[in-house]
Amino acid sequence: MRDEADVTTWLEIHNDAFGRTWGPAEYESAILHHPMFLVTHTYFVIDGTGPIGTASIGVNRKNVEIGIGHYLQVRRRAQGLGVGKYLVLYRLHRLKDLGLRRCEIVTTLGYRKSLFIQFDCGAKPKLQLDYWNDLGQSSALARRIVHYRLEGLYRTWMSEHPTKGS
Repeated sequence: MRDEADVTTWLEIHNDAFGRTWGPAEYESAILHHPMFLVTHTYFVIDGTGPIGTASIGVNRKNVEIGIGHYLQVRRRAQGLGVGKYLVLYRLHRLKDLGLRRCEIVTTLGYRKSLFIQFDCGAKPKLQLDYWNDLGQSSALARRIVHYRLEGLYRTWMSEHPTKGS
């Protein structure tokens, strides 16, 4: 996605959703030149007022057989309306349509609501690192702490949705 108008729209939605002030340089780093992911498609959700959400998919640069759900954001005024869940499911279906039978969703522990939406859509935490998921920047201790916290969040979600996680 290199069209200037699309990039501007993506940045507007991203900055609103995450409370950031990213510009084209951050977009290029996160989307066009990400060290781990090759983003191949970006989608927008548009309502009667204009674009309200966006999500991207691609593949892992080290293992192109692994589909990636990368950057999903919804304008604050549209959060809580199901747009995020729609985009999570849409990305997964598009990756499957493209022939990718395994996909991973990229997110951050700090976005608990996002994690719970993804768990609700059938995603499960992957706690081991594969060679394609490590840039060698995290210590073993830091990874263990993150895995412990992720397991805890998944257990919390499971306790609230006991019939969905099996």
